[in-house]
Amino acid sequence: MSFVSTVLSAVLGLTGGVTLTVTGGGVRLARAAVIGFFRAIPALMLIFWVFFLMPVLLHIDVPGPTTLVCALALIGGAYLSHSVQAGLAAIGTGQRQAAAPGMTRWQVLHS
Repeated sequence: MSFVSTVLSAVLGLTGGVTLTVTGGGVRLARAAVIGFFRAIPALMLIFWVFFLMPVLLHIDVPGPTTLVCALALIGGAYLSHSVQAGLAAIGTGQRQAAAPGMTRWQVLHS
C-alpha cells in the first residue's frame, strides 16, 4: 500500500513540478492553487474527505485502503511537485542558455 502511494505521489509530483515550471499564466496559477490546497490541509482531514466524498462523487463504493492510498498520493505529490518546481527554478539562466540552440524549453528540461 505504501509502495503504490509512493509511486503515485512520485508521478503526480514530477508532472506537477514540471508543468509548474513550463506553463505560465492562468494554468500555472490554477495548478499552484491546487498544490497549495493539498499542502495546506492536514493529512487526516484529507483522508476523511477522500473516504466520504469519493463514493458520493464517483457513485461507487470505494474500499478504505484505496482512499488511504489516494489521499497519501495527493499529499505526497503536492509536496514533491513544489520541490521539483523549486529545483528547476534554481537552475541559472546561463545553464539554460548553454543548451543547444533551437531547443524548446521542454527539450532543455528533458535532456
